Amino acid sequence: MPRSCRPVASAKLVEFVVDNGSGLQDGEDKMKTTITTALCVMALLAASVTPAQATRDGSSLAVTADVLLARPACLVATIIGSALFVVSLPASIPSKSVKKTAHTLVATPAKATFTRPLGELSSLDAD
Repeated sequence: MPRSCRPVASAKLVEFVVDNGSGLQDGEDKMKTTITTALCVMALLAASVTPAQATRDGSSLAVTADVLLARPACLVATIIGSALFVVSLPASIPSKSVKKTAHTLVATPAKATFTRPLGELSSLDAD
């Protein structure tokens, strides 16, 4: 069959299918309906799935956030707390609250900086 006849044969097949209203078109409609139904079911199932927890203690993201953000912030809090403790001594000595002031301003941030395990961010929550 020469090349010039191929498009004509394809055009005649399309005319036959469209004129008769049967053949390939019914199969295509069923396939479209099946695919549309499957997509709708998948969308409903995907929408009803509960999301997982984003991070947990000890995960790589928590460790990275701890090293880059939390530890430096706790170190700065320890330094500022130490300076504030020295400044507050004239007020805390007469009120006999030196231990409580030292614990709040120096010991708590120092523990968070130097003794807390890497990635354990839950211990930073206010008590």
